[in-house]
Parts: sequence; C-alpha cells; structure tokens
Amino acid sequence: MAEPSAIPYGFLIGVACSISASTLSNTGVNVQKYSHMRNEKLEESEQRPMYKRWIWWLGILIFVAGNGLEMAAFTFAAESIIAPLGSWSLVCNLIIAPCFLKEKFTLRDLFSTVLIIGGMTLVIIFGKHEDTAFTVDVLLALYLTPGTLRSCLLWRRLSSPSQSVANTLNGFC
Repeated sequence: MAEPSAIPYGFLIGVACSISASTLSNTGVNVQKYSHMRNEKLEESEQRPMYKRWIWWLGILIFVAGNGLEMAAFTFAAESIIAPLGSWSLVCNLIIAPCFLKEKFTLRDLFSTVLIIGGMTLVIIFGKHEDTAFTVDVLLALYLTPGTLRSCLLWRRLSSPSQSVANTLNGFC
C-alpha cells in the first residue's frame, strides 16, 4: 500500500475517492428508501419484508461499496481532509432525493448546499495534506492533559440523566 506522501498529489486521489464514496453511500440509502416507499404502496397482503426485495439489497450493496471506497480514501489522504468530505453525502441527498424520491427542495436546502460546498473547498485547499503518526506513549500523554480530562468530565456530566446542563456548566465555569 502506498504511503500518502509517496504519491505526488495523492491527497487528490483520496479526495476523489471520498467524494465518490459519499455519492455511492447516499445513493445506496436512497435506493433502500425507494424500496420501502414502493413496498408501502402495495396492498398489505402483497408487501414483503425488506430482505426479500431485490431493490433493497441493491441499495445495501451500493452503500457497502461506498463505505469500502471511503476506507480506501484514507490510504491516500489525511483524515483531516477526508472526514469533512463526508458532508458531500448531504449535497448528494439534496440532488438525489428530489429527483429520485420526489422530495421537496427548498431555498434553505440550496443555501445549506452552498455552505457545505464552500466548507469542503476550504478544507481541501487549506487542510493539512499529510498524516501524523502518533505512538501509543504520545497518545496517552495527549489524553492525560488537564484540558482533555476536563472535557471528558464535562461530557460525562452532561450525559448523566440526573444532572441538568445548567448545574453542570455552573460547576465548570
């Protein structure tokens, strides 16, 4: 397997893989939703469980292929580039769902899409294009910093059903 730095502009291959993966994954989910919608239109006696519908299985296969391609993207580009590109699936959904599933596309959807594409573009241009490999000792040292421990305690308290958010924040501020 090639190192990300061994291929000139290898991060562009990672970007292309990630965008393609998000497109495939979203398409797979929409195919599955189409299968459910089509099944719901049938008489109750004619409806079949999802695992007996070939369209649903096609959606699963497309979705799994997309996730496999997403894993491949990480071999070419840094996670700091690939992870934010997962938002491309939202853009795909705004394109696929109105066309394929006849869902409504609003002005708010358009504005959101422009913001997502702008953010992805900024990440690709200005994001860190190389990975940093950390040893276990370095990771442990980073996890044991006071800021990380405070964050863990804060999230633990926020997730506790017996604690209110206001009481938790008063204890930390």
